[in-house]
Amino acid sequence: MGNLRFVQTTDPGHPELPKHVLRGRLLIAVMRLPTWRGRRAARAVVALAILILILILILISGCGPSTVTPLASAAATASATSRATPNAPSLGQNLGTVRLGMTGQEVLADRGEPQQRTVTHGLGSPQWEYADGLVVYLRFPTSAQDPDRVWRLAARAPFSGSTGEGFRLGDSSAIFRTQYAAFTIGAPDQTQFQVNDGRGTILSVIFDGDRSSVILLQKG
Repeated sequence: MGNLRFVQTTDPGHPELPKHVLRGRLLIAVMRLPTWRGRRAARAVVALAILILILILILISGCGPSTVTPLASAAATASATSRATPNAPSLGQNLGTVRLGMTGQEVLADRGEPQQRTVTHGLGSPQWEYADGLVVYLRFPTSAQDPDRVWRLAARAPFSGSTGEGFRLGDSSAIFRTQYAAFTIGAPDQTQFQVNDGRGTILSVIFDGDRSSVILLQKG
């Protein structure tokens, strides 16, 4: 306990210490004790705070539906990294017969009931998935901007429809470059090409064999 030491006053080899010296050493020991405990408590609090932060980050990263599709990830990448093309024409607004801006009722009239109605990961807005590989993303019916209208389209095999410029799943990257030669084509990696017409429409194509996909979206 610090410098505190008890001395047997009956031992001739350890003469009795003056009382003021003993009191001084006791005072020093008592003053040091809270400091040592305080530092140890502070370190414990910091360690606990770090542990809680780590647990919160783990919970956040693991929350939400586990069905995060490559189409949703690719669309987010397209929105974040694509470059606008100066003085370029407008991109086509359709994948097959479904166009950006259509209402939910117009989609149903054109395509019929989807195979599955679900929600968009991270947004909760309607997401309709058709058996032929087309996925339609709608805004909330109560949205302040373009309520109940298509804002994103995605397609994967066996979808056979084309973009407004005529590109289809299964076409090569060389065909894509030819059909979109009027635009600046961004390439985040060797398998993904993106086109931004500068008017809010973004097209992203992933070339990955049977898992290739096309994403067309309207930024809002």
